[in-house]
Amino acid sequence: AADGLQESANIPSRTIAALELSWKNGKAPIKQGDVLVIDEAGMIGTRQMARVTASIQEIGAKLVLVGDPEQLQPIEAGTPFRDIVDRNGATRLTEIHRQTQGWQRDASRQFAEGKTARALETYRQRDAVHEHAKQDDAIEALSERYAIDALADPSKTSRIALAHKRQDVHALNQAIRTALRHETVPQDDVLLQTATGKRAFGPEDRIV
Repeated sequence: AADGLQESANIPSRTIAALELSWKNGKAPIKQGDVLVIDEAGMIGTRQMARVTASIQEIGAKLVLVGDPEQLQPIEAGTPFRDIVDRNGATRLTEIHRQTQGWQRDASRQFAEGKTARALETYRQRDAVHEHAKQDDAIEALSERYAIDALADPSKTSRIALAHKRQDVHALNQAIRTALRHETVPQDDVLLQTATGKRAFGPEDRIV
């Protein structure tokens, strides 16, 4: 995530753990007058927030917190970012840039406001939500559509299939790989041991 932020924002980035380790080892990556921007600040627990804030005050730098308290929860105890926003207010970004079409922006706002059913209906009206009575049917349909899209535009790497359970993730991966291999020249797979068992990997496979 830090690498992605550095690439997109052109700001030298690192994890908070790495920053605190630098301070512990006597290094000074942040100097007086610098600005420290913490992305996904909602994930920070109370103790870590207190340590970072104290260090920034001592250095004489500025701390900017960016995040959504409704999106990601703190890894450790406490909700300091949410408390800071509730007590002091915050500048809010309300204009949506990622979605380019008006109805998509409306649906994104509905999701953000907790109006999930209305947002899903917005997508359903445009044939962007598909339901299946059986899980096997859903996996088969999803894998076929994924393969068709992947073969139509191999350069696009933004597609992703998500599932709640690991066993469903594995089933989806297998179905998608099988569907893709039916349309391309078969490649030799390599069987590797992972945290969730042995898995086959081949050329051009992406790991997320």
